[in-house]
Amino acid sequence: MLLDVTVRGKTVVVVGAGEPARSRAKMLASEGAHVTRFPPRGSKTSTPTRKKGGTRVLSDPTQLIRRVRPTLVFFTVPGYVPKPAVVRAAHSVGALVHVYDVPALSDFTMPSIGTAGAIRVAVSTAGQSPAMAALLRRRIERGIRPADVAMVRLQGELRATILRSLPTHEARKRTIYRILRHRGVGKLLRSGRYEAAVALARTVIRSSAHVDRVAAGKG
Repeated sequence: MLLDVTVRGKTVVVVGAGEPARSRAKMLASEGAHVTRFPPRGSKTSTPTRKKGGTRVLSDPTQLIRRVRPTLVFFTVPGYVPKPAVVRAAHSVGALVHVYDVPALSDFTMPSIGTAGAIRVAVSTAGQSPAMAALLRRRIERGIRPADVAMVRLQGELRATILRSLPTHEARKRTIYRILRHRGVGKLLRSGRYEAAVALARTVIRSSAHVDRVAAGKG
């Protein structure tokens, strides 16, 4: 099951060093999360060491996890498997855990994510093939047109007007789909005339509100 989790304002711990940890921390920070890296950048233990069986992190993040009580904990070092006690510490404070490339030890998997304006595309293979997830995500992204991005922006801009003008969920839903399928609105968005499309969509909302009032015997 894919969920679009809001991390804005939430505390997140990223365990690891190098590019995987940097990119994960950067992505989370761009979404408004309060990110704590472990080991801290520039510390003597910030560089993983090679050992039989893969890569390991020298220090134990248990105390940090218990102190900051994060919502999410990411272990981002390839080949590093956190100790059971560390995972238990994360779970004890209510955190969900993600271990890089080890779906069996993770509470959730990370889909391949792409963005186009306010549109997000997420493809998951349940951790079985991140490469295939990325390929499919790029294929879907190529199908998103600038007019689609503009339509999402238009719907967001008019959301409050629709809620205020139409009292029932059914009326709002009908109006939203009228705007989505309106040839005139679509044509204006495809030609880059955004403000004209917004004005035309407003007339659709007013028309729908009038019909709704008449049907209710208030018009």
